[in-house]
Amino acid sequence: MKIRIVSLRIEDVVKTDSPVDKPKGSNAFTLMVFKTSGLIQSTNGLSDFSEGDCILLDPSFPVYIKCKHNEIVYDLISFKGSDASRLVSQIGLDLNIVHSPLQNFFVDSILEKISKECRASDLLWERVTASCIDELLSKIYRFSKQDFVLSMPDHSQKLRDLRTEVHESFSKPWTIG
Repeated sequence: MKIRIVSLRIEDVVKTDSPVDKPKGSNAFTLMVFKTSGLIQSTNGLSDFSEGDCILLDPSFPVYIKCKHNEIVYDLISFKGSDASRLVSQIGLDLNIVHSPLQNFFVDSILEKISKECRASDLLWERVTASCIDELLSKIYRFSKQDFVLSMPDHSQKLRDLRTEVHESFSKPWTIG
């Protein structure tokens, strides 16, 4: 698979006094995963995003990001190549739309793996990074579309409720017996 990483930035920052404005786009597919809230230009106009939300931008789509209150912290990966369009279309993740996955615990580890592969440049590192991008986009799609409350078995929900109850009463004095 021919996919080249153009840019990989972890915990990049948009300052409150300097919004990002690229009217011609970035010439690469760009996935942004936000760690704080703000505003971004999307297909639907200026859209709010919050912590954990993400957006996959088309190479020619204008990039405009603005702070609402505080600076914006985000992770970004830009990629292009002869197979990039095919990969994005196969996954089915809508472009230029803010997605709100129910979970995003996997993002940091996959981006770190991609970063290590790019630095090491070991044998077949391009294939490994391409498969990592595939995994990242697939999981974002899955966690954005799937309703975990409905798909979760009943016993799992009971255990989840019990864990929540334990965490809420953890600081209270406990007795054995």
